[in-house]
Amino acid sequence: MRGLSRLDRPRRVTLVASLALVATGAAIVVFGAPAPVAVPAAPAIEEGTPHLEYVRSLPDAGDPDLLRPVGLAVADGRLYVTDSGDAVVRVFSTSGVDIGEIGRGILGVPAYIACDEATSTVLVADRQLGAVLRFSEDGERLDDLVPSVETTGGWEPLGVAVDGEGAVAVTDSSGRHSMLVMDRDGEIAFTLGSADATGAPGSVSVALDYPNSVAFSDDEIWVSDSNNRRVLVFGRDGAFQRIIRLNGIARGLTFLEGGEEPKTYVAVVDTIASEIVLIDAEGAEVTRYGAPGTSAGRLAYPNDVVYDAETSQLFVADTANARVQVWSVIWPSNGGAIDLDVLPVRLSPLRAFGALLAVLGLVGCAVALWPRRETPEAAIVGDALSQPDT
Repeated sequence: MRGLSRLDRPRRVTLVASLALVATGAAIVVFGAPAPVAVPAAPAIEEGTPHLEYVRSLPDAGDPDLLRPVGLAVADGRLYVTDSGDAVVRVFSTSGVDIGEIGRGILGVPAYIACDEATSTVLVADRQLGAVLRFSEDGERLDDLVPSVETTGGWEPLGVAVDGEGAVAVTDSSGRHSMLVMDRDGEIAFTLGSADATGAPGSVSVALDYPNSVAFSDDEIWVSDSNNRRVLVFGRDGAFQRIIRLNGIARGLTFLEGGEEPKTYVAVVDTIASEIVLIDAEGAEVTRYGAPGTSAGRLAYPNDVVYDAETSQLFVADTANARVQVWSVIWPSNGGAIDLDVLPVRLSPLRAFGALLAVLGLVGCAVALWPRRETPEAAIVGDALSQPDT
């Protein structure tokens, strides 16, 4: 303090203000929004395999919170998120801007969601209402998708998917434990599965236990058979193809295709392990991302996942953490393996601002404490003022 008292008033003010900048900047760096980080994959990744890098979470600070995000769909630069806790569908741009919402006051417990880009409509499976509701992209309530058979009374639609060519698949999590494949008017082409594998006329007899998500590829239909800890693959005609065993409980799944020599992979969320499982088109597990937790890149009972090919982003419904995580899908540009050592690790904008404040504060401290050279005239005046009167 004695050294501080030797400083003139302007220097003391500069020093105090600079120390405040350093303290503020350091606090922002330590406690600010988490940075986008490179989340390493398993040690061994096959050549040509994409890598996932955690980027951010939605919604942004200042936007209304999500309560329980469970379903995701993406189309035309928009991300649709069903929030079963708020009985609404939230709409974001794929860059993270909060655009609005759909279905408030109409939906009960919305589950999975799908976009039919050919008709510019959004389909929402609602377990409480026992219906698949259809909306326009702008949120106008249209009609319900009603199956053509009467035996679906009391059904609980859960997963929903469209193929863009008129086919719609809906999983029924009621006591029937089945999946219906129909056209846009509800005319059923066939049903898949049952609780006891006995089936019904016109159905494929494969036992399902709480079927969740469903997705179309060009020539197959994939269904997450959650309580049986597996994914089932059928042909587009309903013919059973194969079983993919999963050491966990599969919920949402989505297809990824990219690279110079396009390859297809499937991302599945394992809700119990709180991980994203990357498997190849044949069902062999490639690697896993994430882990249980609340920090950046960690998950808590994720329920759905969707890939946006236009932005090469993977969106994950991080349900128990009440957020949607955004991951970048990095495809090898040369068909070789990705060097994980050169993946960028970046500061978030907030933390970068905090670091800048701290640096400016340190510069200010240096200026305030830097010894000031006195001119000869100042020294003479000082000596003269210090002489006692005679």
